[in-house]
Amino acid sequence: MKERIERYKDKINYIVRNVESIQKDAESELELGGIFYGLHTAIEASMDVMAMLLKDMGEVVEDDYSNIMRLEKIGILSADLADRLRKCNGLRNYLVHRYNSVDDAIVLDSRSEVRDIFYEFIEIVERLLDGFGTDQG
Repeated sequence: MKERIERYKDKINYIVRNVESIQKDAESELELGGIFYGLHTAIEASMDVMAMLLKDMGEVVEDDYSNIMRLEKIGILSADLADRLRKCNGLRNYLVHRYNSVDDAIVLDSRSEVRDIFYEFIEIVERLLDGFGTDQG
């Protein structure tokens, strides 16, 4: 389990690095693309963490939306946080497919909210990891 906890920590650190790096304003198209990529991959990493949690709790891992619902149903996520994480996943899909033209302002305006959502989620994961560590002796 120690290696698994390290994997969680790697994912959490990746999320934190990305959400912090996307906070500055873009001064070029290249920087804007970097912000979008950082946001996209941070969301993706958070969805990976959810799947890892479910697997480690003996639950069935499904698609991202189902995983969020399952974590809400078993009491890991509040209804509010689950709803906000679903919206983050929708934003990720929006960024991946770029639906002809992404409204840059919508994405850029969401950065602080996404950061807050991830920090709330990370606090929950870290508490669970503390429990995983004590369960293993």
